[in-house]
Amino acid sequence: MPKGSITGAQVAQYDEDGYVLIRQMFDSGETDLLARAAREDRALDEHSFGRSDGEGGTVRLSLWNHPGDTIYGMVARCQSIVGSAVKSNCSAARSTITTPR
Repeated sequence: MPKGSITGAQVAQYDEDGYVLIRQMFDSGETDLLARAAREDRALDEHSFGRSDGEGGTVRLSLWNHPGDTIYGMVARCQSIVGSAVKSNCSAARSTITTPR
């Protein structure tokens, strides 16, 4: 899939399944930068917690509800993510609109 916002077909899949996986939303340079930032971010590590992965390992998880001014906030506000959210929200809004009888 080309880099950028989700397609109409993916929005339809989201509407149908409740989720959609988007491969290559970011290019390899961007994902490398995000991975490096996550590994080196001590604040992220200090605010994360572990969960069993079901196979004997642990997955570290960090959650927040405000994007902030960090690299993670920049990703949350990038055009690929924002454009995708707008498309999926517009689809959800269309599905709840009713016409008068």
